Amino acid sequence: MPESTRTSHHRGFSLIEATISITIVSFMVLASMNAVSGAVQSAQRGPETHTATRLLEDLVNEIMAQHYEEPEDDTFTSFNADNGEATPGNRSKFD
Repeated sequence: MPESTRTSHHRGFSLIEATISITIVSFMVLASMNAVSGAVQSAQRGPETHTATRLLEDLVNEIMAQHYEEPEDDTFTSFNADNGEATPGNRSKFD
């Protein structure tokens, strides 16, 4: 029997099959790395969010502890800083 008419069975992967397999695996690895990266960023933001929440609660408690009186006159026109409030410092002097 001539070789050209003989049926041969090749075992293994062709170059196209190997390329497609590598491409699929690469996309899977990339997707899993993105998921892990998101989880790490979320874990890092946790303590920062907790600290920010505690600072906000402290500030709100400090504000709520201050005595408030409604202005008696109608001269109030804006929410700008009053005299003595332009520079940061002791917030107890702010109204």
